[in-house]
Amino acid sequence: MAIENEDILALKQTISLADVVRSRGVELRKKGRQLWGLCPFHEDTEPSFAVDERKGLWNCLGKCGEGGDAFSFVMKADGIGFAEAFALLQEIEPQRRRDAEEDKQLTTDNRPQTTALEYLEKAVSYYHKSLVKNEKAIAYLQSRGITPEAVRVFRLGYVDGTLRGRVNPDGRRSLESLGLLNEKGNETMYGSVVFPLVDAGTNQAVGLYARHTEKQQHLYLSGKRRGLFNPAGAKETDEIVLTESVIDALALWSIGIRNVTCAYGVNALTDEILAHLQESRIRRVVLMLDADDAGREAALKFAEKLSAIGIESRTVDLPAKDASEFVVNGGTLEAVQRLIEPQRRGDGETAETRAAGSVPLPDGTLQIVLDNREYRVRGLTGVGLEKLKINLRLNGESLSPGHARSLSGKSEGELRADSRQALPRERICYQCRSTFADRNARSRKAVDAKDLDQ
Repeated sequence: MAIENEDILALKQTISLADVVRSRGVELRKKGRQLWGLCPFHEDTEPSFAVDERKGLWNCLGKCGEGGDAFSFVMKADGIGFAEAFALLQEIEPQRRRDAEEDKQLTTDNRPQTTALEYLEKAVSYYHKSLVKNEKAIAYLQSRGITPEAVRVFRLGYVDGTLRGRVNPDGRRSLESLGLLNEKGNETMYGSVVFPLVDAGTNQAVGLYARHTEKQQHLYLSGKRRGLFNPAGAKETDEIVLTESVIDALALWSIGIRNVTCAYGVNALTDEILAHLQESRIRRVVLMLDADDAGREAALKFAEKLSAIGIESRTVDLPAKDASEFVVNGGTLEAVQRLIEPQRRGDGETAETRAAGSVPLPDGTLQIVLDNREYRVRGLTGVGLEKLKINLRLNGESLSPGHARSLSGKSEGELRADSRQALPRERICYQCRSTFADRNARSRKAVDAKDLDQ
């Protein structure tokens, strides 16, 4: 469908070119009649990028010499055609009007029914607008491998300390109850990039995580940790990648790993996260935690929690400190996929599979997952060969009891004899105890001797 000239002219008259430029990470400062910033289209150390809001035009007076209007800027910045740029700019203007209305409500809305979470949503919008104007915050996110697209999709924000002067008394009380303002009225997350954590059903912010751009400091809202990062990531597939932090998950999302979520540190795989994975019918979780002792210990704890609710897990060791560093060092979508799904290389070598296929458990047992089979191996001392036993847990009804029989080293007759020696009430094969789990019912049943017949 052709775009009419009058529609183009009308859009040009309503949009703010400065807002469009800032939304792509360019910090602008007024100098004379124009706004100036570093050109996003070439290596620029001195501001050479000029924006004339009155004329709706931009121009680089530096190396690249590019220039144009809002449409040409978006086309060049995003690498898209005119029709796509037109559609994007159509979305910006209504959002700009909504943002202005929200700013007005922050100072004039005295409705008693306004809840703390409604004020949190308004704060998230305010912080997001603050971030796109803050060069330091944008540079920090870029240094962690996070793209402008991720900033926009997940509404990342920056706390510059100006929110406290924009809210009414009711709003201040609500923000204090959330932990965004302290008793003196100062913003507790000042100087931090903030990451909204949302409700899976409404996608509205119910929690907030903050990371200071200069100090080794991270904060959450007061009270119990609530909310999820990227709940939609569990909806399109039965496998999801789980990282240790929001920043790691965002870095992976930025290179194309869209089925990703995160815990909130090594001690916070919350019940809300686990419930969401169950409700989304996730079958397998790929644990991609930090490559340190704390991360490895957390992987063991997380694997146990996931196993308890019937979800398989595999641990992937990254060749970096964490997922964010891996991405910053050049890690690509394909590189991550090779780690997640080991496969033959073109030169005949096999990709590293140890971490993806095995997990040591706290009791000294080694858990090995091969396709839909799970083996647990444990060393024994002071036991002769005639006393060795095999314990198998077979996941899935498609696996035949004959698989257990072939590994047991005993004939069917011997297995029947052994099973008759077991307690009648439990009906468990003594020499080769096996359980079959119905994935949907998440149930277990003991293997009777008759189940071993083929």
